[in-house]
Amino acid sequence: TAIQKGKFPPISTGLDFMDTMMLGGFMRQTITTIAARSGNGKTWLSANLKTNILDSNRNVAILDFDLEMPEFTNLLLALKKELNKPLKEILRETPLMSEKEAYKKVSERFRDPRIKRVTSTMTPDDFLLVTKEFLERNKDKEFAFVFLDHIFVLLGENKNTTLLRAMEGISALKLEYPNSCFIVMSQLNREFEQNIRNTANPLTQFPSSS
Repeated sequence: TAIQKGKFPPISTGLDFMDTMMLGGFMRQTITTIAARSGNGKTWLSANLKTNILDSNRNVAILDFDLEMPEFTNLLLALKKELNKPLKEILRETPLMSEKEAYKKVSERFRDPRIKRVTSTMTPDDFLLVTKEFLERNKDKEFAFVFLDHIFVLLGENKNTTLLRAMEGISALKLEYPNSCFIVMSQLNREFEQNIRNTANPLTQFPSSS
């Protein structure tokens, strides 16, 4: 009823195909998992989603666990998107006068007080503790986003146990904080396509609509 009355409308992802799948975009008390192989653009997509959220003019806060990509690399990716230029040119060439405003816009976004970045690896328990403290501080926000890129870099002796502990904790926090919204990046095992390569009918290996 609240959504129908426009109280908590979703925040657009900025991508039509994602908005269609997600019934309009990011909603409160949801977990969105995005999975892909290494090098398929998860971090690039994550950076774009954060930019669209900050540019939405909504009352938001973002906790960004970017445990794999250095902040300098994220800055370069943001400049690449804003300028529509190859990274090689951005690194080697002095900005044109016409580009100075774009550089300023990107640098201000990286200093935006609405986003808190965490770049050190940690255990699932530490991750959940930091996340809970963030959600507690931002209970008054319309949306409190938590980005985790990606979940398999959390520290733990057993990957399956680490993953289970993290996801159980995220599910509990989602229920505890009504304004929370989690976006979790997950890296697919490089061998997941092996069955497709070794079968006479690859189509039988893809998920069906049922």
